[in-house]
Formats: sequence, structure tokens, C-alpha cells
Amino acid sequence: MKQLLPEIATVHFRQVSMRPGKPITFATGGDGAMIFGLPGNPVSSLVGFELFVRPTLLALQGAAWPERPRLLVRLSHDVQPVQRTDYVRAIIRREPDGWSATATGDQGSSRLASLAAANALLVLPPENTPYKAGDLVDAMLI
Repeated sequence: MKQLLPEIATVHFRQVSMRPGKPITFATGGDGAMIFGLPGNPVSSLVGFELFVRPTLLALQGAAWPERPRLLVRLSHDVQPVQRTDYVRAIIRREPDGWSATATGDQGSSRLASLAAANALLVLPPENTPYKAGDLVDAMLI
């Protein structure tokens, strides 16, 4: 597909600065058809679907707000940053003082167990210093 796609469509991008899901493709055909190419790892594929494909399909159906709901949550532990936006699988819980978030373990893009346990994706922009327990971060409900 990588070699064929430019012959049949206009490729707009082949990768995005995010983890997991960096190798995602978006193209449009001559007839206006939208073409999404999702990564091979299951977690990467799901994150790419949630961020790009699902909102596009809902918007095309006329949804007023096609994106997943988001909350501001407090980290229950430190998280090491990466050099691109990181979508960390997590469990968020309602606490007396707000929402808390705990990562679901190994965040490898092939780790389905970390996804099965998650009810949210923490949206962590690239940082030079670690995110600390107690920091407030954005969480996308899944």
C-alpha cells in the first residue's frame, strides 16, 4: 500500500508526532474519498482510530461534537515524558477532591491488557521534565 497509495490518491501525511500510533496515514482519492491507514500494533491502531477515524465518521454523520469527552485528572504517580504527544492508557476514578488517574501498566503498543483495563487515555504533551504525581493532565474517556 505504501508504494501504491501515491499513484491512486493524494497522501497528506504518513506519520504523526504521537505515541502510540506514529505511523498513521491520511490520503484523499480523486473522488474525494478519505483513506486512513492505521498502524499494525493493536493499541496504536485503536488510538489512531479514536483520534482520527472515529471523529471524522461522526462529523460526516452530522454529530455536533464528534470527539470523546475529556476531563482534567490528577496523576496518582510520576510519568516519564516522551518527545511527542503520549496517549497513556489509564484508569480514572472519582475521588473526594476530583478525578485521579493511574496508568494501566506496560504501555507498549502491542499490550492489549493495558488497553482492556483502561477507561481513559491520558493526553500528555511532550515535556523535558517528568510529569509528577499530583499534576493535572487531560484525559480522554474511552
